[in-house]
Amino acid sequence: MLDRGRLGTFVLGTVAGILTGVFIAPRSGRELRNALANRAGEVRERSREGYFETRERMRERFASPLPHETGVRGGGDGERRLPDETELYERVRRTQELIRSRLRQEGADRNGRGR
Repeated sequence: MLDRGRLGTFVLGTVAGILTGVFIAPRSGRELRNALANRAGEVRERSREGYFETRERMRERFASPLPHETGVRGGGDGERRLPDETELYERVRRTQELIRSRLRQEGADRNGRGR
């Protein structure tokens, strides 16, 4: 647990830091709060922009064909589109089947070598 000496030192350091900040601060409290609010608004806006950019990149990523797929995507006019639920389900099902067959093959290879 904490001993009283360490806790006292922590509290004393915290108080000293707050007092130093108040006496040395180049701005009034109102100016400081406004500056912090402006900074928070900027951070929020940058975060929002990053979110929308990432969302758009993910849409583009999932709209493009997977490397092992061939054929024309979209309406044939070169426009990308998001796969519908049925396509996604089929992709997952095919991937699961592929993984299962590879695992069966690896198991058979190991069993054949171990004898």
